[in-house]
Amino acid sequence: EEDNQETTAETHSTEQRGKNAAPGDSPKNEEVGALPTPPSKTILIAEDTESNFILINAILGRLYRLKHAKDGMEAVTMFEEVHPDLILMDMKMPNLGGIDATRIIRELVPDVPIIALTAYAYEHDKQAALEAGCNDFLTKPFTQEVLKETIKKWLDDKG
Repeated sequence: EEDNQETTAETHSTEQRGKNAAPGDSPKNEEVGALPTPPSKTILIAEDTESNFILINAILGRLYRLKHAKDGMEAVTMFEEVHPDLILMDMKMPNLGGIDATRIIRELVPDVPIIALTAYAYEHDKQAALEAGCNDFLTKPFTQEVLKETIKKWLDDKG
């Protein structure tokens, strides 16, 4: 009985290509959709614990370009080199903590979304992160869904 179903494939799409192409449109634009698009957004992950970075990489690695800074100093340096679209900032790191690194980055660029990552869920920790300039706050351990949704929220808002 399934053979009787109508086929609703669009056949007119090929003939419209030539007619509706705007001046200056290159044929390349139409082929891009067929290729798997590489991640367009870059996320800087400031995280001193290797296992935490590996976990985040497993969750986000195919969705975004990830850059790993192992402490706050490296985060500030890498920030200036890679100009990420978003930063995941561990609050407790050697050399320069997440709070101080966030303050420095905020002075350089006021609008890059910075999401604090911390194992401490106390209100004063959250407050300190937000006062330093973090836009949002995730308490470890977080679920894949929460991490993805939080990042998507901030990247989508940015355009």
